[in-house]
Amino acid sequence: MPFLPTEILTHIFQYATHIDGFAFGSEAFQEDPQRWVISSLARRSIPLVSRRWHSIGWQLIYEHIVLQTAGQASRLNQLLAPTDSGDRVQQIMRRIAAVEIVPNTSVLCKERGVSYDDYIEDCTQLLIRIPQGHLITLSIDLLPLYGGEQILYLALPWHSSSLKNLRISRDHAHAQWTGTPFDKLQPNSLPLPVLRTLHLASGRGSSHPSFSASVTMRLLCEIVPSLETLQTLRFDNLDDSGYGEDSLFFLHASNLTSVHIGSAALLTVLDRLDIFLPQVPNLRYLILTVPAVGFDNLMLTERLSDIVHHNLESITAIIQHSYSWHAFALIWPLFNLLGKDGLPSMRSIRLVGNYPDGCIDSNQVLPPRIRDIWKMAITLCSVKQVAFINEKDEALHLWEERHSVKPLLAEGDDGDAPESDEGDWFEEDTEADGPGSDDATISDDSQDRAYTYQHRHDLDSHNIDWEKDQWSDQE
Repeated sequence: MPFLPTEILTHIFQYATHIDGFAFGSEAFQEDPQRWVISSLARRSIPLVSRRWHSIGWQLIYEHIVLQTAGQASRLNQLLAPTDSGDRVQQIMRRIAAVEIVPNTSVLCKERGVSYDDYIEDCTQLLIRIPQGHLITLSIDLLPLYGGEQILYLALPWHSSSLKNLRISRDHAHAQWTGTPFDKLQPNSLPLPVLRTLHLASGRGSSHPSFSASVTMRLLCEIVPSLETLQTLRFDNLDDSGYGEDSLFFLHASNLTSVHIGSAALLTVLDRLDIFLPQVPNLRYLILTVPAVGFDNLMLTERLSDIVHHNLESITAIIQHSYSWHAFALIWPLFNLLGKDGLPSMRSIRLVGNYPDGCIDSNQVLPPRIRDIWKMAITLCSVKQVAFINEKDEALHLWEERHSVKPLLAEGDDGDAPESDEGDWFEEDTEADGPGSDDATISDDSQDRAYTYQHRHDLDSHNIDWEKDQWSDQE
């Protein structure tokens, strides 16, 4: 029986196990946990199939490591401890391309015999033992009890030359870098020459950011000589002083093509589109986490601006409060810019929320003023030939427009009858023809047909012979 060449088999295994970017915390429409489950299961199962598969697949087991508990970190350090015959261990260490330290607090609190300091120490030792030039992805959640800043302080300089994806998340309020080892790094001391993706998140992509990530943004501006290679950025908050100091970051990262703005920073950025957009001239994808606000009198803002961004082609708005029209109104400045021909390359505006089958008002009755705003957005996107869709690529629409029922014209009717002559509507009963109508059995709905609507003219407007009329109720 012929075998596939080793190179092809290796490529297939890598395709099944590889995760591009982060396994946790990237908020890509909630698909990341499932992707990690599939990848983790595949990398553990492949070596168990046969000896040949084992000889190839064992190298993939440690390619992407996620450490959620102290027990995991401790056992992994013991397994990969240096030995006299350490060739295999060294091969494994060189295969580690991604490490994510995302502590599961509920498990850590229940683990016995393992302190938080041991957990941090095990994670730090693992990162330091990975040879320089091999680690591509680093993700870490800094929780208040763990003192995880020292991991960054030691690991970032060690792996700075190879890191392409970096995610830093802090989960407690008023977090500051002042007084931590990470704050001791000297200006321009941390080169990140190949960094492509940077996530400065709050609590694993929490819907309610709890700290100022701009502290990290300003710090990176000081210690990183250049961020010109950065293409993807996510940040959840800005400094209390406003956008001014944080805008310096974008001078370091002028080649961004994708930006994800968290809810706490969104209003500040949208209020300063005339400053933000010119700073990211290569931006193609803009993702917005839109907060749920409670202002009943929130009005659409019309901004006078001559901004023209030639490369932005996609906007995705993650609506946190599915039943609030206010969330949609917050991003109206972008529709305003679209209407003024400020986004000539725009192809799609995607809303991620509770819009089943693309229906905007399937679960609520919109007041007329709010319904008119949605109509304006739908009409504007139609005129500009921009796809206005939900996360399943279904066209967004209002219920009344998609399900409006028009009368069937009678033969010889020109359709210009006055409203008083339009008659009424009734549903034609087709259940009698369905299964179970004669034998009194319950239908399984497999052969049910949709309702059909028939038009019956008003009695006062037409002379109808009821004995001959097919719609007569006479039997």
